[in-house]
Amino acid sequence: MEAGRKSIEIGVVGLGQCGGNLGYEFYQRGYKVICLNTSPNDLRTLPIPEEEKLYIGLFGRDGTGQDMALGRRSLEDNSSKITELIWDRLSNSDHLLLTAGLGGGTGSNIATLTTILKELRKPIS
Repeated sequence: MEAGRKSIEIGVVGLGQCGGNLGYEFYQRGYKVICLNTSPNDLRTLPIPEEEKLYIGLFGRDGTGQDMALGRRSLEDNSSKITELIWDRLSNSDHLLLTAGLGGGTGSNIATLTTILKELRKPIS
């Protein structure tokens, strides 16, 4: 296989600050990435194209303050925006790889994100 060519197209979805940072690492290696966060400040610092970032916060907040219920509601209230963006940007992906930290903030709701993304009918890990 030639350098840079992949046998399977993996789309990466970074959730929260840690997930976004991990997503950026994949982006640097040539993967298509979408980063979701409840913190506009965290999104702003990610050096990926703006159209591959989505602010999912509520009430203009900057993050969830490790409030898992707020993180879950942020995902649920933005579920249509999330699926629309991921379908638009990652529809050619054979598999979706979700990245997140589990420290109690936005990323700890990765199970909620998985449920939202089921409708895309793509393998998820």
